[in-house]
Amino acid sequence: MKTQTLFAVGTLLSVAFGAPQPAPTEAAAEPSWTTTSTLSATLTFNITSTFVTTVPGLTTTTSTTSSSYTRPTYSATEVYAFKPGSPIHLLPFQAKGQIFRLGDTPGTYCPSFVERQGGCNMDSNITGINGCSLSANVPGGQSIYLAPDGQLRFTQAHSQALYPPNSTICPLSYTTKEGTDATKVVPHGFGSNCFMACPMLDRQPAGIKQIWQVYANVEDMRPPLRLSNASSCMHFEAVGIEKQLGHSAASWQYI
Repeated sequence: MKTQTLFAVGTLLSVAFGAPQPAPTEAAAEPSWTTTSTLSATLTFNITSTFVTTVPGLTTTTSTTSSSYTRPTYSATEVYAFKPGSPIHLLPFQAKGQIFRLGDTPGTYCPSFVERQGGCNMDSNITGINGCSLSANVPGGQSIYLAPDGQLRFTQAHSQALYPPNSTICPLSYTTKEGTDATKVVPHGFGSNCFMACPMLDRQPAGIKQIWQVYANVEDMRPPLRLSNASSCMHFEAVGIEKQLGHSAASWQYI
């Protein structure tokens, strides 16, 4: 995590008073400052500017200014498939290609100018979810929706409120069991009440890891185009675990 440093420069006003004085000669020392910056939630910047003025009847003056800025902290829910004894058990939901996958890595993007300003979460390799949206810093946000064919999908960047026609917005419900850190995550919309995982390839080539696409069990479910039918899909439940992300969302943008 990169930190930004703020600097301030003080200004001295010389005041003449009383009887006329000989023309003063001033020697202003270079302002000196000390900056304290940590990775904690509160960053405190201490700036000290010292000026030396040689004027009869006046003494050296020193001014000190302190300010603090509290950086926000982020958290998000990471959702896992729960189906003991299956190849998808405890695989996390990963946002990629505007769909959700199991067994894959997230598709993320952060522009270089944002990275230089410390706006990218370079340590995060998860898909964070905050209720109805992805944990993304990109302006306009990215929302989650359920398509009529059962696909759990997310919107492009800058288009949080733009959904395909007839989609179910905010399609996830969360129930936290008392005394635990786990949350049960259930889809809703088009009569659905559980998730389904469909392999994205009908036949898995040797040496290629299988990846599943996440669906909800809607009546008009249509599996991936490369899959001959929905019989290869499996029902599963999902659990969510809250993650502390530090001073950035899980990603700048999911792609």
